[in-house]
Parts: sequence; structure tokens; C-alpha cells
Amino acid sequence: MPFCQRLLRSNTVIPVSRTQTLYTASDYQNKIQVKVLQGESRHARNNIYLGEVVVPVPPKKEGEESVDVTRP
Repeated sequence: MPFCQRLLRSNTVIPVSRTQTLYTASDYQNKIQVKVLQGESRHARNNIYLGEVVVPVPPKKEGEESVDVTRP
């Protein structure tokens, strides 16, 4: 199930560090995929795709596993 969340808002003073915790969205999910985008649009499709990170997690019930994503 795709889910999009903004980590840094436009015009944020740099340097900045923010951390967001992402949880599994379905039962027995075995990975959390984080796609990295750059841009001003609130719609992901209108921004520039920079890459992705896939983090393996133990398969458990929905919401029981998480990863912290930090933007330094």
C-alpha cells in the first residue's frame, strides 16, 4: 500500500535534521520501501525521483515493525 509523506517543507532553513518513524502497513510485510523525491509539489508524481531505500523487517502484524528515517 503506497503512502507518501513529506519530511522537509519548502523554505526550511538549512542545516536541519528531522526524523520520521515509518511503520509496516500490512500483516507480515517483510520490507519497508522508502522512495526519495525532490520538489515543491504536494503530488509525488510532479516531483523528481532521486532513488529509494529498501529496509528488510521481520514479518509481523501490521504496525509492529518500524524504521526511523532521518534527513540530516
